[in-house]
Amino acid sequence: MKNGLPLGLEIKKLKIIEDSRGSVNHFLNEKSDSFERFGEAYFSKINHGVIKGWKTNLGLTQNMCVIKGEVLFVFYDDRKDSKTFGYFKEILLNDSHNYCLLTIPKNLWYSFKCLSQETAIVANIIDMPHNDSKSKSIALDDTMIPYNWVV
Repeated sequence: MKNGLPLGLEIKKLKIIEDSRGSVNHFLNEKSDSFERFGEAYFSKINHGVIKGWKTNLGLTQNMCVIKGEVLFVFYDDRKDSKTFGYFKEILLNDSHNYCLLTIPKNLWYSFKCLSQETAIVANIIDMPHNDSKSKSIALDDTMIPYNWVV
């Protein structure tokens, strides 16, 4: 198993402005390098220990960040024309000390697991409205992706 950043996957540390009243957590704006256009925004809640995925989006780019809790993301590149074909990358994000923007390119497989005790929330801004026919999902234990989630 090759470990490295799959082609097109970007990780950017995000700014948090805190004071005694709380915080402002930046996420995405139209001047961000990873912003293409607005299509849809949604939140994915994930309970402790739950794993969501494997999923890939065929025609859209995703911009995600963990706005509550701690989540382990796993990416797999099965794009035969990619320089990083066969690469995996594990990325641990949370809402405080590793608060980052993940930009996920088209056709990259991913799954994620909630590691925090409380329900985690992942924010997602995609560059076109979601369409089920433009995404694929497979079971976590599908042998197409040679990754073993310890469940």
